[in-house]
Amino acid sequence: MTVSVGLLGLVGIACLLIYRTIIQPAFLSPLTKIPKPHWSCAISTIWFDRQKKQKRVCKTLYAAHEKHGEIIQLSPEEVSVVSPEGIRQIYTYGLEKDPWYGAEFSNYGTPNLVSMLDHKSHSLQKRMITSVYAKSFVLHSDDFLFVRDLVVEQKWLPSIQKIAAAGEPTNVLSLSQWAGADFTTAYLFGSANGTTFLLDEEEGARDKYFTPLTGTTFDSKPYMEDHVMSKCKSALAVLGDEPEGSSKPVVFSKLYNGLKASSKSGIDPKFVFNDEDILKRCASEMFDHNIAGHETTSITLTYAFWQLSQHPELQARLRKEILDASDGLEEQTSFSLPSPSKLDALPLLHAVLFETLRLHAAAPAQQPRVVRTGGMELHGFFIPEGTRVSANAYTFHRHAQTYENPFTWQPERWLTKEGDGAEAEKRLMRWFWAFGSGGRMCIGSNFAVAMLKSLIACVYGRYTTTIVDDEGIEQADDFIAGPIGGKLILKFHEVNVS
Repeated sequence: MTVSVGLLGLVGIACLLIYRTIIQPAFLSPLTKIPKPHWSCAISTIWFDRQKKQKRVCKTLYAAHEKHGEIIQLSPEEVSVVSPEGIRQIYTYGLEKDPWYGAEFSNYGTPNLVSMLDHKSHSLQKRMITSVYAKSFVLHSDDFLFVRDLVVEQKWLPSIQKIAAAGEPTNVLSLSQWAGADFTTAYLFGSANGTTFLLDEEEGARDKYFTPLTGTTFDSKPYMEDHVMSKCKSALAVLGDEPEGSSKPVVFSKLYNGLKASSKSGIDPKFVFNDEDILKRCASEMFDHNIAGHETTSITLTYAFWQLSQHPELQARLRKEILDASDGLEEQTSFSLPSPSKLDALPLLHAVLFETLRLHAAAPAQQPRVVRTGGMELHGFFIPEGTRVSANAYTFHRHAQTYENPFTWQPERWLTKEGDGAEAEKRLMRWFWAFGSGGRMCIGSNFAVAMLKSLIACVYGRYTTTIVDDEGIEQADDFIAGPIGGKLILKFHEVNVS
């Protein structure tokens, strides 16, 4: 009798396990009717985990959505969506971030806009600095112009001149990392506190500071945390001063003063900090902006250079557009870029950049969110609370009904034809997701576009480029996706403008 009772107990436990792990998710879950790329997705994470391990997530998701449509189930508690309607419901209407962000992107044990999970905290901190990243501010800011001219004309251009004069091939991925860091840190902390990687003034600092662009693990994080904290302290020391021969610490000062005011008012208990915590919170935020500023910048520049180097006729057209906007640049002895607002209005430069951002998105992978209490409807399916939902730029940017020949780099698609006008660009932008969307989209997108246009225009206003070695140029399948070979070797050739 004892054996029988024990046996019955084991059978009961086995039945319960079968129910919970197979019957319930496979037949009774609200997700049951959603198409699946593999039969096991209903009951297990094994299949999709294998795609992650094999670094095949982006291509797998693209193929699955091509076959099954706008919504697919990836595991018992995960769904992928690729549609403007899905984007609106998940990101614009603001589902909470997956806890993965908090674990992966916090710095100094302190949250920032990327790692914050709750909307209220994110919204409060974002409002403190959003004005200095607004397009109108960036394009007309004296500080941005000062930083741009300092970095582009006194660091970036001389570096390229030296390389071209020596006839030396160079790794433009590394060169672009240095430029992105110098440009971004000068805007964050003031030009007097910015990095000088293009000039290589800090011996050995480049190797400690930069990490391979094929993953999200920062091997250099301890060094960078010390480095960024020292920049914050230097910026704090001159806060409120009118700098001579330097730009102000635009972003740092805005955030520091915002956190200080919030702490003093006490309106929100979550945003009351002592001076030490304010500095740490600023450092965590600046760390993230700095990483974004040099990692994504270098990836985008590298692929823009790679594509342009294969199209000499396009380089010539781009150079003419830049020179025509520069009011007689060809007769000037020193290089002088058009104003930021003039550069922003150049159609071919815009097309080259946005087509590069489309085909070679620096962050092409999933951006996970968690369904809130009560669940939600997506494409006619009920998605229960707690389900992980996501979209990804890789699949979005290859929507063939929007982007004809989606795997081909075609800047011309962004050049509006006569009679097309704003409607054509609106159609393209509806499926463009390089910077995300909604309240959590990339806060520095306008700054990034202005910086990238300046750096590209500086090169192709005076130089042509040719490929020496592009082995390993294929993009990694990662959250931050640089070339798998970690390089692009080009030669710069000065154009005779006389």
